[in-house]
Amino acid sequence: MRILCRVGRALGWALAALALAAFAWDLWTGAQQGAFMFTPAGELWFSLHAPSLNVAQAAVQRHVSAELWDRALFPLLTAPAWLLLGVPAFVLLRVRRR
Repeated sequence: MRILCRVGRALGWALAALALAAFAWDLWTGAQQGAFMFTPAGELWFSLHAPSLNVAQAAVQRHVSAELWDRALFPLLTAPAWLLLGVPAFVLLRVRRR
């Protein structure tokens, strides 16, 4: 059980670092462009590795449910990347050891 807690904490810190990096990127690009906008998680995923996003969409729509993609996953991908990474990081880092 201790190893699971350590893995969860390490994953939490990794997600927190990625969330901070995404937020810093948004601040940097906003300062450069003169208009502040949050980068959607889907846009970030597409810019990092578009084929995996396309495969994930096709797999969920074909093998699970098109409604799941349209009503749950797509709205998550329109959320700011820092928020989508930061919430699970916060949860994982807040889980207490017993």
